[in-house]
Amino acid sequence: WLFYILAAWELDDSTDGESSGSRISKLRSRMYDWADPFKTVIEKLPDDTLIRQDQLRIWHTKPWNNHQGCVTLVGDAAHSMTFHRGQGGNLAIRDAYELFNKLVSVHNGESDQKSAIDTYDRGAFLRGEEVEISRQCTMAFLEYETMESSPVFHLGMNPAMEH
Repeated sequence: WLFYILAAWELDDSTDGESSGSRISKLRSRMYDWADPFKTVIEKLPDDTLIRQDQLRIWHTKPWNNHQGCVTLVGDAAHSMTFHRGQGGNLAIRDAYELFNKLVSVHNGESDQKSAIDTYDRGAFLRGEEVEISRQCTMAFLEYETMESSPVFHLGMNPAMEH
């Protein structure tokens, strides 16, 4: 059997440089009331099992310099977010769709490149507001008691722009 279990908790100064063994202990203490097979898998892990630390990074979307419409950003480059609402891929596809349409308008002579890219960039920046909603979900999902305050419970899995 091969298991991939994602467990997240807020990092503090005391967890910097934490050993794999101490991460296993912390994982066991946090998963004591989980359902099987996850609970049993964690309980039965050998103490020397390598538990990797992967810090999630969230940064808020900021306007970028598109160099007079010659450069733009799409997907995670424009608005990187955690996976707790499943919106990262959706936004990347939406960005590609919107950028494609803007480039078609340039090709058809309906718009100049700078205006088209400026318009696309404004839309991508607005879609970046999903990053904050994703951050709120991440923080709410760290503890079972706060999950119901998560935007997932209020917005569902739909982009916030549609509400």
